[in-house]
Order: sequence, then C-alpha cells, then structure tokens
Amino acid sequence: EIREGFTPIIDCHTAHVACVFSEIKQKIDRKTGQVLELDPEDGIKMGEACIVEMEPTKPLSVESFEDFPPLGRFSVRDMRHTVAVGVVKSITKCQPGEFEST
Repeated sequence: EIREGFTPIIDCHTAHVACVFSEIKQKIDRKTGQVLELDPEDGIKMGEACIVEMEPTKPLSVESFEDFPPLGRFSVRDMRHTVAVGVVKSITKCQPGEFEST
C-alpha cells in the first residue's frame, strides 16, 4: 500500500534518488484514465493507478514523458523490490541554488 509520506527510491534513466510522495492527487482507472477518486485517503493498493506529486530529496533531472520519453519514465523501488512504474506528467523546475535538502 502506498500512502502520502511514502519515501521510496525512484530510478529514472541512470539516477537513483529517494523521493517523498507528498500528495496523492487522484486515483485513476488504469484502462480508461478516468478519475475514480480525488485525494484518496485510503492509499493506493496493488493493481491501482494514481497521479502523485513527488519531491526528490536530492536534485533530480527529469523531463515530462511527452517532451522526452527516455527521461520521462521511472520505476519506484522499496526494499530492493519494484513496487510501481510510471511516467512523468509534469515537472516543477527549481532555479540554481534554490533546492534545499532536509
């Protein structure tokens, strides 16, 4: 089960960076892409699809899948097991020196 605050390793191209799932925005139907639930509170279970907002703990360079597919695919790994795969829908760019790790 995946919930807000989950911090797995994201593998994108050659990068391996821990990212916090800061917000689960929508639970969606895997086949049609229709929104099933906004802000699901019960988390995401095996076989379900969702749109999430992730925050990397270190600088991470990605692009949206639409703009550049090789840098727009990622896998989510937890305890050395792949638990999810996905594509980058949109990004929020940081200015140089703006990134702060906690």
